[in-house]
Amino acid sequence: MARQNDGEDSLTRFILHIGPHKTGTTYLQHMLHALRDVLLERGIYIPSIWNAAPDDPSHVRLVRAIRRRDVGLVRKEIEEILAQRYRCVVITCEGLSTFNLDQAGRLRELLGPAPTQVVHYIRRWPDRLPSAWKEHVRQGNKVTFPEFALRQLMGHEGFARPDAAILDTFSAVFGADQIKIVSYSYLVDNGIDIAGHFLTALLDQNDIPLPDVGRPNRSLSIFDTELIRALNAIRNPHGNDWSTAVRDWYLANKDGLAPASLHAVMRASVGSIHLDEAKPPLAHLWRDILTRYRTSLVSPWARDSLHEPAAIDVPFVRQDYLLEPGVPKVLGEIFEEFLQAQEALPPRR
Repeated sequence: MARQNDGEDSLTRFILHIGPHKTGTTYLQHMLHALRDVLLERGIYIPSIWNAAPDDPSHVRLVRAIRRRDVGLVRKEIEEILAQRYRCVVITCEGLSTFNLDQAGRLRELLGPAPTQVVHYIRRWPDRLPSAWKEHVRQGNKVTFPEFALRQLMGHEGFARPDAAILDTFSAVFGADQIKIVSYSYLVDNGIDIAGHFLTALLDQNDIPLPDVGRPNRSLSIFDTELIRALNAIRNPHGNDWSTAVRDWYLANKDGLAPASLHAVMRASVGSIHLDEAKPPLAHLWRDILTRYRTSLVSPWARDSLHEPAAIDVPFVRQDYLLEPGVPKVLGEIFEEFLQAQEALPPRR
């Protein structure tokens, strides 16, 4: 087994796949997890000790430990990994993209002198914003799409903050020469599998067949997202207790849960926001990357624009549907069903 570095003085190389959210991260994580044994034979280690769950190979536990400043166990785990002298170790979690300078610095300190590359994926914002908003709601947030889009574009929240802001943080800590940028949208537009590209372009493995792991994190419809968002707002009006509990329960019970009259009112309240990547402020986002980080780009990409700029009308459910007669009562009844289901769950240990 070609697991270790050949030279005693060789240093393990780390690759930090930082996402961000909604750039194929879940698919790539499941693919790397499925290929763990194959990659290990080639000296590439995909840790499972930090996985969020047995069926969720995102290294969330590492991210949470760094945020809590509780890194004693993580430090020991990294020391044990380094002792194995793997050629390469891949750490992958979209939560890394939300790190501030202090948190990124803490991670750098944990990795010690090991050479480290930071891999960041760029997705066109007219696609990324609505997809990231749905993920935001899935995790328990109650913000509407227009509010979410404004906050992200102004950099007031880290969930989907501008790519340059994320790159600036990691560049300051790990060095600009260690940043690797992939145009996710270019890959998707041209039918290039992101896992196959990651293996070839970043791990130098171009002969590994890809297993069929499916797409484990499909986006919800705007109507399902709005119902979950509204239930999140009832459950957590102050927005300080995020949880996927509402989403998990809703998806398991949604058939017949909401009456046809509620769906009709929501359909009548659909609006849209026009997002045009060729115009400000969205055009500035990818032009800034091209200007400041061109040398970090990993082929292929559209040379003048990273990917083909798009103009998209993003639909969402306007909040005026909540004022229609009977809607608050229906939402309250659905929420009561959720509470009853939660009370029936066994207590957490």
